[in-house]
Amino acid sequence: MDVDWEMLLIVVFSWGTATSLGIVESTVIPIIDAGDVIWELGNASITLGRLASIGSLLAVFLHRDAPLSDTKGIDLWIVYATIGLVLAPPLFPAFADTLAQMPAALIAFTVQSTGFLLVSYIN
Repeated sequence: MDVDWEMLLIVVFSWGTATSLGIVESTVIPIIDAGDVIWELGNASITLGRLASIGSLLAVFLHRDAPLSDTKGIDLWIVYATIGLVLAPPLFPAFADTLAQMPAALIAFTVQSTGFLLVSYIN
């Protein structure tokens, strides 16, 4: 059985994103609190969940099968947009209020996960 280790990072990405959006509790893994703030500047706060999401996305982006010139930078823009969506709620308070409601959080989760899967597929 051939396991694609890169695709297993979707679990880490989903955990970080779901906890950041409030879809699941930040303590769903008992020994790790994804809501722990690692760095804070003004309204922006980097939590363990957001860091896990961004780190797994960057790991998939950097672990490439095809050179960056073959994709013409499309995957770079997808990574940029997905990281923007992960970091956006604390930077834009109106966006944070919208994402606090479950339907909007599920839509944001779907869009962010699709961005992750597209980067993995393109690479």
